Amino acid sequence: MLPLWLAAAIETESDRSKMEQLYDEYERRLYSVAFRYLHDKYRAEDAVHDVFINLIPKLDSISEIKCPQTWAFLVTITENICLNMLTRKSYTSEVYDVDDKNQLFIESLPDPYSNTEDAYFDQYDYLQVADAVRQLPDILKETMILYAVHGYTMKEIAAIQGCSLESVKKRIQRGRAKIIIILGGGR
Repeated sequence: MLPLWLAAAIETESDRSKMEQLYDEYERRLYSVAFRYLHDKYRAEDAVHDVFINLIPKLDSISEIKCPQTWAFLVTITENICLNMLTRKSYTSEVYDVDDKNQLFIESLPDPYSNTEDAYFDQYDYLQVADAVRQLPDILKETMILYAVHGYTMKEIAAIQGCSLESVKKRIQRGRAKIIIILGGGR
């Protein structure tokens, strides 16, 4: 459902309808993209709101709601907003004073990562991981970008690249392994 503050910012009913369709289709997926960059749910929500605000004057450039070009366009806007948020000097996270008792409580909390691979990559800066991806062979790089950045499913990537689902799975597996080696954590 399109938030009222966003609906109020759009002048025509047809644009409002188009924005509502875009919001319903992509809001959650864009949040996932933003969260991968920002690692903070509130900042990721802010980034997604900024995406839709920035999209208002560009609604005419979107002809189809559900298509790879629209998804790629929205992901590009999201990535740019996230990178701006990461590099913006005016945004600083709040610092809290934690006493020894609270520190022991914080350390006793369970590990929030259900996937050790996510935990491994989270110790690196986004730019380090992006640099590692750029060093991959072209086919692995393209596959990793389609999967991790643009959010395509493995089945969609197989269709885009004209190969089997197993090939895509293997490319992602090899890409991850090579990234770990490039970052210095591999064999």
